[in-house]
Amino acid sequence: MLFQVQSWDEANLKTGRLALINMIPLFMTVHQSLLADILGISLQTCQWIHRASGWMVSSLVALHVLVALSIQQNLSLKRQENVFAIVGAATLGTIMIFSIPIFRKHVYELFLRTHQGLAAVSFYAIWKHIPSDSAFPRLYLYVPLAILGSTTLYQCGKLLYQNGFMSSRPNPRAMVICKKAEPNKTNKELAKQGDSENVEQVVKMTVTLGRPLEIRAGQYIQLWMPSVSFSSWLQSHPFVVTSWSPGKQDTLELFVQVRRGFTSRIYKHASPSGSASFSALVTGPFGLSYAVDQYETVLVIASGFGIAGVVPYIKQLLYGYNTSTARIRRVHLLWETKTLDLVREAQPLLNSLLTDDILDNGYILEMSFYVESTEDDKRSFGKHNRAFLYKGKPSYDQIISAEASGDYIERVSNTQEEIGDMLVLACVSDGLRDDLRKIVREYLDKKVEMREVEYQPVEIVA
Repeated sequence: MLFQVQSWDEANLKTGRLALINMIPLFMTVHQSLLADILGISLQTCQWIHRASGWMVSSLVALHVLVALSIQQNLSLKRQENVFAIVGAATLGTIMIFSIPIFRKHVYELFLRTHQGLAAVSFYAIWKHIPSDSAFPRLYLYVPLAILGSTTLYQCGKLLYQNGFMSSRPNPRAMVICKKAEPNKTNKELAKQGDSENVEQVVKMTVTLGRPLEIRAGQYIQLWMPSVSFSSWLQSHPFVVTSWSPGKQDTLELFVQVRRGFTSRIYKHASPSGSASFSALVTGPFGLSYAVDQYETVLVIASGFGIAGVVPYIKQLLYGYNTSTARIRRVHLLWETKTLDLVREAQPLLNSLLTDDILDNGYILEMSFYVESTEDDKRSFGKHNRAFLYKGKPSYDQIISAEASGDYIERVSNTQEEIGDMLVLACVSDGLRDDLRKIVREYLDKKVEMREVEYQPVEIVA
């Protein structure tokens, strides 16, 4: 940054230009999901780049301000560029303060709209701060502005097309199903229930599309439902798709965790009668989808609502086995939950997986549920002993070691058959994800790999 700098004026100019260059990734798209797909990276990686660019811009702006103050001892507020310099620096500082996790996680929807509004104000302030007599510094603003306009136009066009705008197709709708609330509960009590007991509260959605979509395993959609509340006009929310098909789908199934804000309001609308229907608009799909057909063994690990992210992969694996288009010979679903209530809510999803696992009585799918609050140490249920319920937490090291050995796969006797590749597919909380990474590193020499589903469950913040 200070390379070949001859004066403070030159240092001031260089820090300002570097800040403008680092601002370009911050204003390229309205939704980071689209930018992640354009770059071919995961949303988590895209968010990391966004945060890194934001901190870099803030640091360069702070240095730019300090150098400018050292040059100009008396900062005149009568000059327009100085006023907008203060406004731009103040808004950037406010953005960084409110980006601290304690603010972002507790009131995310308010944070997001405030974040976007302050970003627009800072962009305009920087525009006014830059001298208008030279086109070159403003070129750094023209570039992200042109990209933002192009991506926004593309996204609007895609939104209208996907949702059957000006066509004879029926308008998209979202059918919401949840547990019917206890009678005589007021709306205030229902809203409170949706906020306080939402660790195990589930909303199931069936979204009827305006046009069929091809959704790959692990991908998600952005859902806009303006009739849920007044503020929902300004909101679209990502939901991972639990349904899967080798072709395009006319309807999408969603398994949604009730949290604060938008999902809590959906639950409040649906819980009095157990169901509700809303008009909806869908964009997507977004997110990476990993190829899993080349593995002989796949250990699928989910925690909490992570089950929603792995069900499509299991459906794809079973389809590949039934049609002889995949090398898969064993699928083991290991699901860790706090209570058995969530398992009961997901029972239709789990039963559909067991139903798909029927080719020649191969039964390649096994399910293991580890529940903290259950009374049984071990219990099997279902036909052919393919599902087991355990108490407590699993020993992931032992389970991965056993699966990597290949002993669960029936092999031809009197022949030396090479053990195939194994995949650990994880959709788990942050702490467990770190533990799994450490364990899998010990088995890299046994052809064990690990992939993390695009959607990852988060812990409820009290």
